Amino acid sequence: MTERLRQAVALAVASVTHAAEQAERLEVDQQDEVAAHIEALANELRWQELLNDPDRVAAVDHLADEALAAFESGQTRPLAEVLAEAK
Repeated sequence: MTERLRQAVALAVASVTHAAEQAERLEVDQQDEVAAHIEALANELRWQELLNDPDRVAAVDHLADEALAAFESGQTRPLAEVLAEAK
């Protein structure tokens, strides 16, 4: 790891640590709200990582093609209909 990268990571860790310390002072419901935002961001980053993998992109494209073919051939039903049956 280069020194510049090491310093950038250390700065990021320090910033996150400081933010966590500040968040500890919030009310419980506010902490949960912050947690929800962090979780959403982490999920978004994970999806970006997954969808930037060429193998996964090809797999998702293949699944999308299969879904469209099923739709076009009349093999699918409206979601509202499926949910109504589930009741």
